[in-house]
Amino acid sequence: MLFSDAGVVADLLVIGQDEDGPGDSATAYDLRTGAKRWRATVPSSTRRVPSPNS
Repeated sequence: MLFSDAGVVADLLVIGQDEDGPGDSATAYDLRTGAKRWRATVPSSTRRVPSPNS
């Protein structure tokens, strides 16, 4: 894993993780119970890339 990031969306904690290969993953957990709600493969092109001008 090269990076991960997290954010809160409604009642979910969503964690994005870099994975080897063409896709990364996003996993959502219920904020109240901690139970995993879903996991999805997402294209690597959705990852944030820092800009030299930022």
